This record gives sequence, structure tokens and C-alpha cells, in this order.
Amino acid sequence: MSVVNKMLKDLEGRQQAQHVSADYVPPNTGRTKQLLLSVVIVGLAASTLTLGIQQFTANSHEPNQPEFKADEPAYEPKQGDLLASEASSDAETQEKIKLVTSDEVDTGQNTRQTTNHTGHQIVAEHTSSLSEEEIPSNTTPDTSLENTLEIKASSGISHRVSEMRARAHMALENRQSQKAISILASLTSLDKKDVQARKQLASLLFAENQIAQAFNTLQVGLTDFPEDSSMRLMQARIAFKQGDKRLAMNILRAHPDKSIASADFMSFRAALAEKNGEYKQAYSDYSILVNREPQNAKWWLGLAVSQDKLLMQDEAVSSYMQVRELNQLPHQVHSFVEERLQLLTRRS
Repeated sequence: MSVVNKMLKDLEGRQQAQHVSADYVPPNTGRTKQLLLSVVIVGLAASTLTLGIQQFTANSHEPNQPEFKADEPAYEPKQGDLLASEASSDAETQEKIKLVTSDEVDTGQNTRQTTNHTGHQIVAEHTSSLSEEEIPSNTTPDTSLENTLEIKASSGISHRVSEMRARAHMALENRQSQKAISILASLTSLDKKDVQARKQLASLLFAENQIAQAFNTLQVGLTDFPEDSSMRLMQARIAFKQGDKRLAMNILRAHPDKSIASADFMSFRAALAEKNGEYKQAYSDYSILVNREPQNAKWWLGLAVSQDKLLMQDEAVSSYMQVRELNQLPHQVHSFVEERLQLLTRRS
């Protein structure tokens, strides 16, 4: 029974919620529309006012153009103003030059004197029709500036070369061969005239069994300096140690002027020629060495042997006797010399 009573109470409650009160007043839609319209009008007015303010501000920032009256003459610069302008330009130019040169430039001297000095020195070479006032005060000699820049660049390169040499020396002292090779390779690229560094690089490459690289390193140097005896001798020795005597001899023969070749170069070529059976070449080279150093018994011995092989008996005897008189060589050498002298004199 209690369940039925509860259901009846719920039904009565729902009917009361759906009942419309007699005091209900519908919303005033017309007044709302008026408020919205007022807001829109106020917004438009504010936008228009903002645009006007911006336009006025932009116009106020524009520079005022000077107005010249028809009867008022234009401004004519006075001579003092021109001189002041020239002095300012000349001072700026001299200051720039001072930054790239080591010489002191006196910027306080009279502007017209500076104009005369620089202008007539340069411009007069091209034309003589310009008057003194027409010569630019900031004219400077291009050649002197270029020379100064070249000196500066050369000085910078020299500093780098010295630094790299020191680094290579340090690497060699620390037995860092690969590091030394890398530094010396960069050094020879930077300074192609550094023959000593190139030879040192070739020696390290050869010691590291990089034979081809060592040979080519010297070849690059000989391309630039074909008359250098030391690089040519080193390259020939590399070829000789590799068993290529013919290549070694060709390298030595390619020297452009044997009169300036070193004694080490000439003696190696003479000894190699004698070893290869090229006695005429040996005779020629030892003759040059004897003329250069007549008190050197080694050269007389080489000359005597080459003369002996060429069947120049009288000349050979004379050369062997020079070896005996100088008495600079070991005992076994003198024994050989005495045997040859006895044999040659017996034949004659």
C-alpha cells in the first residue's frame, strides 16, 4: 500500500512542475535589440576616431621641406668650408693608410700642401690639365699601398713558416714521425722554396717505407728548382737503393749545369758511372773534382781508376802518383796504388 501512495505523490509533483504561473512575464526583446545597436554604433565611432589619430600622427613625423623664396639666393659654400671638408677627408684617408702601414703619417700638415704633394706626384703622370684645386686630396699611391700589403703578407707567412718548423722539430724530438710528416707536408705547400723541409719530409717518408711519396716529394721540388744538387742527389740515392741504377744515373745526368753541382753530387755520379762501366762519365766528373779540390786524394784515386780503365796509361800513372804523394787514404788503398803503378810502368 505504501508503494501505491509513493507513486501517487510522484505523479502530483510532476503535474505541479508543468503548470504555468499566471505571473509569468515574457522577456522584452525590443529593448535588447536597441542595446546591441547602441554598442555597434559606439564601436564604429571609436574605430573612426582611432584611424584619424594615426593619420594625424604620421603626417606630423614627415620632415618639413625647406621653402626657398625666388629672390633669395641659394647657399654658396665658402672657401673655408671647402678646406675644412678637404681636411676632414684627407685626415680620414691618412688614418686608413696608417692602419695598414708601419710608417707614421703626419695628418696635421696643411691640407693644401698635402694636396700638392700627393696630387702632383700621381695625377700629373696621367694628365697636366688639372689645376691644383681639381686634384683630389685623398689620392694615395696605389703601388706603395700594394707593396706594403705584400710585405705584411710576406711577414705573416714567414711567421707561420717559423712556427711550423718549430712544431716539426718538436714532433721529431718526441719521435712522432707521422705528425712531423703532416706538418712538413703543410710547410712545403706553404713555402715551396724551403728545400731543407722538403728533403727532411722525403727522408721521413723513405724511413716510413713510403718510397713513392718520398720520390714524388723530391720530384715536385726539382720541378721548381732543377739545379738543386741536394734534392737531385737524394732522389738518385732513393732510386739506387731500390736497385734502379739506370734511373739513378738519368736523374743525375739531368742536372742542368754540372759546374754548379756540389762535390757530393759529382762524386756520387762519378762513382755510380764507374760502377755502371761508364768510364768516360766517371773520368769527366773526377776531372772536375780534381780541378776544384786538387788536394783531395779521393778524387785523384777515382780519376786514376777511370783513366786506367780507358787505357790512358801515362795519365793514370800520374794520377796514382798524386794519390801516393798526398798519403791520405788507408794502407790497403796504397797497396793497390803501388801494384797498379808497378804494372803500368812495366808495360810502358
